[in-house]
Amino acid sequence: MASFRMIWMFLFAAAALNLANYTFYYYFDPPSYRKRIMPLLGKSKDGYLAEHNIDNEGMKTTFSSKPTDKEISWCPKTPPNLGPISEDISLRNYEKLGKMYWDVLPGGIYKPPECKARYSAAIIVPYRGNNRTSLNYFLYLIHQFLMKQQLEYQIFVIEQGDTKPFNHGKLINAGFTEIYRRKDNKDKFKCVILHEPYLVPMDTRNLYRCSHRPRQLAVNVEKPDNSAYEPLFGGAIAIRADQYIRVNGFSNKYWGNDADLEDMFLRLKYSNFSVERSFTFIGTYATLKIYDVPAIEKSNLEQTTPPMNMLDGLTSMSYSVIEYGMETHHTYLNVSIDVDEENGAGASISEILFWNKFNKPDKREQTHIPISCSK
Repeated sequence: MASFRMIWMFLFAAAALNLANYTFYYYFDPPSYRKRIMPLLGKSKDGYLAEHNIDNEGMKTTFSSKPTDKEISWCPKTPPNLGPISEDISLRNYEKLGKMYWDVLPGGIYKPPECKARYSAAIIVPYRGNNRTSLNYFLYLIHQFLMKQQLEYQIFVIEQGDTKPFNHGKLINAGFTEIYRRKDNKDKFKCVILHEPYLVPMDTRNLYRCSHRPRQLAVNVEKPDNSAYEPLFGGAIAIRADQYIRVNGFSNKYWGNDADLEDMFLRLKYSNFSVERSFTFIGTYATLKIYDVPAIEKSNLEQTTPPMNMLDGLTSMSYSVIEYGMETHHTYLNVSIDVDEENGAGASISEILFWNKFNKPDKREQTHIPISCSK
């Protein structure tokens, strides 16, 4: 009797195990589950079933919320839903900064998750000041703008860390050199966007891309007092890296003034790079009220036009890196440009002035074109 009981118990256990195994595969096997259940459910309202790809091989189930690279198609040449920005640029939305950008990687690196980006750019922001609130709010606004354009980008904030007067041109040269001395950036970013941290674009149709000519992106700048001006050059500029190198970057000679922008405009002009401009109705920018623009004065120096620009710029620059780090929403670079270049390899101010006077004896008095007043 004992042997029969053990046989019956063994058979019962085997039958129960087989029944449990069959039930498990019947209800939890994804392919058969989808065939039986999906027609009854219809289209998912929240999109979860449609967006999640479920694969099952035996007992191993993997979940993927994003398609693989082979499944991702190229982004459209013209991103959808572009137009004027209705976003409130006051500080009332500033608290969204820390919790908004789930797709932004440390260092301010972004790729559109839904498609392959057709265009990429390095955003260089020259900065000086102690008001980090204004800088963070600029980043909050510019990230939203760039994401809508389905652009692959990285934002680099270059801060002048010494006590000398602000040198806008040399600071950008230092940032450009540090960025493109790294091979991965050199291969990735063929386009450079030079952007002031106190200007915010107001229309996403103003595409942050580079072409065969440098482009003036900011063509109509609204001041906090509701007045406006049209900068000749500066504020927001799109230029290819090879074009920037060809003119030897900005001049390093302008301390405490904005004449480096006029100098750069002439460098491009005499190098046969005509600067195109965005349309006025899409190239409108607003000025952040909370940002303290560095004090600038009129420059008495003459422009370093070709061929003298080859002696003043990227080829004659010296600086030291104080800090380099990957912040939450940007790559931070603090540099010291407090270096006396007249004792170095670059041309001195007197040499540049002499060359200009020698080549242009009848040159009329230089006209100053500041970026903060009407053209």
